[in-house]
Amino acid sequence: MAKKLRKKKSAKKVARKVKRKPAKKSPKKYKLPTIKVGGKVATKCYHCDAFLTEEERFTHNCWTKTEEELTYDLPEELKDAWERLRSTAVEFGDQRIYASHRSIIFSRKSCYFFVRPQKKYLEVCFFLGRRLKDPFVRKVQQTSKTKFAHMVRVHHYDEVEGDFTDWLKEAYDFCPPSLDAKHVEQGARHDSAR
Repeated sequence: MAKKLRKKKSAKKVARKVKRKPAKKSPKKYKLPTIKVGGKVATKCYHCDAFLTEEERFTHNCWTKTEEELTYDLPEELKDAWERLRSTAVEFGDQRIYASHRSIIFSRKSCYFFVRPQKKYLEVCFFLGRRLKDPFVRKVQQTSKTKFAHMVRVHHYDEVEGDFTDWLKEAYDFCPPSLDAKHVEQGARHDSAR
């Protein structure tokens, strides 16, 4: 009986010593800075720091950039490398070239390679159906069951030649053509048969 009382007392002491931590407060939601413009409340865009009214927020698009904007600040060596890379890709055939956020994308039905212009190099990522083992390729990552992404850094005009351009051509051939191109080819074949 005495042992049972001792156990109960010791359990009470332990319970007293353990203090409950206060419940954590939920984090405050970040509110964008606001100002009044012409009697309307304008909030600050967290991408470009422009103040926008409620109506402007729905049409505002600060993410859209052009190739020229992405390559404007590049040093001369990188501009030359970019121009050679672009002209090489254009020679492959029908494709769509467009800028998206910080990348310039080359695509047929899907993207077969893209370029991210950096201050000291052009970061090129191309997709092949096999894994390459070459010192020029910095990183290889499997993106699907059949595709491997290969990361390459281009520092100079002379690096856009030889094996590298062959890999880009292989990536172009690996990517299926867009549906529009198939319809155009079928229509041309149909017209020539007449």
